[in-house]
Amino acid sequence: MRTGTSVGMVLMICGAAGCGGGSTRVAPGVRLTAGDFGAGSGAPMAAPGAARETREPDPASPTSAPTTPDPVLDLNAPGRTAKDTKAPEVIGPIGASGGITDAVGQPGTPSLGAGDPVPVGESVLVDAKIGDVNGKPIYASTFFDIGTPAQEPLGARLASYARQMSPREWAGKAREEIDQRLNLYIRDELLRAEALSTLSPERKQGLFAFVNQLQQDLRRESGGSREALKRHLEETEGISADEWARKREQTLLVEYEIQQKILRSINISWRDIEQAYNGRFYEQFHHPPRYQLYLVTMPASASEDRAQFEQGVAGGRPFAELAGGTLNRYKNDRGGLETREVAGDLAQTSFFPNADLDAAAKSLKVGETSPPVTMGDMVAWVHLARIDMPMGLYDAQLDIEQTLRVQRQNEALGRYLNRLRGKANVTSIPQMRMRLYEIAVARYAPRIP
Repeated sequence: MRTGTSVGMVLMICGAAGCGGGSTRVAPGVRLTAGDFGAGSGAPMAAPGAARETREPDPASPTSAPTTPDPVLDLNAPGRTAKDTKAPEVIGPIGASGGITDAVGQPGTPSLGAGDPVPVGESVLVDAKIGDVNGKPIYASTFFDIGTPAQEPLGARLASYARQMSPREWAGKAREEIDQRLNLYIRDELLRAEALSTLSPERKQGLFAFVNQLQQDLRRESGGSREALKRHLEETEGISADEWARKREQTLLVEYEIQQKILRSINISWRDIEQAYNGRFYEQFHHPPRYQLYLVTMPASASEDRAQFEQGVAGGRPFAELAGGTLNRYKNDRGGLETREVAGDLAQTSFFPNADLDAAAKSLKVGETSPPVTMGDMVAWVHLARIDMPMGLYDAQLDIEQTLRVQRQNEALGRYLNRLRGKANVTSIPQMRMRLYEIAVARYAPRIP
């Protein structure tokens, strides 16, 4: 009894402490055998967490299979005994270090196999950083693929030019477009950053709330759901809702900065208008009446051209458009435009050397076209487009005021931008311009056959 009691106590203590080198948990209702504790295996128990080593199965064991892994054994199967269960095999520290401590690194060029890899196609430039404005990177995709709040993407336009122009004409047009868009982008970015840096926290919150309200209004107009708004923006502008909000925010910041720093400081007085009327704009408003006429001529024998021209006039096509077409033989490069000033009596003024054509022109009212006039082997039509009369100060004041205001705004904006550039960190503009042009050539330039 004493011996049995001692053994029972030892088992209870081992059960509580997790004897056997590892705390093996068995599902309720599963019966354990002596084999589960490594009985008869003769192998030492591994430390907890040590890796297991797989050794060749014992040929003498009736349950081992040389070519297949050990099956999962059901300990509760009828007739199952301890000898049917193989003790787990473990690996020691020396075995575990195999392939690690004895590995040797040899510096040199890696082996890529036989032959060089074959490219699947030509390399294509996806995007490129061309510079920075105050630490904000500028990418080529902004100009060619995405666009800016004030500009549409340039890529489609350059591709269209390539189909219509020679390589030399395309190069000139591409440089012009890139230069304009780059300058406008830098201008807007400088103004945006300056406006954002000077806004108070309250005004910033108001700006963000206003942009959010604009987005909500657009969402309601698009159908009321986020998916409808997303679909609407993708179809109409090719951008996401977040991109639309960023563009609106930048536009509002630029407009705010121009309003606060430029427009509010411009003032046009009556004296400024009067001086401009009698000074720099004198010829524009004090000239004699000016008659703007369009003349179309063609051979009288060109019956098909004549029929086509008269059909266009009868169909309501603008005479200036017809005069600039290939049917017209008179100053086609200028669209057949002629301007005549009448300083005295209209009857004493000669518009054209041919008497019949001159009489037809003088008989016209603004917007009228003469009947065909035969001049030897040619036939002609004349159209009176407009008469610019001298204008008094009272009638001219609005035009003068608007012209002066725009001029002074541009001058003030130029001075303000120069100050912003002086304190900004901007990549060299010629360098960015050249990089954009190189990318445009690689993507869109017409190919020389």
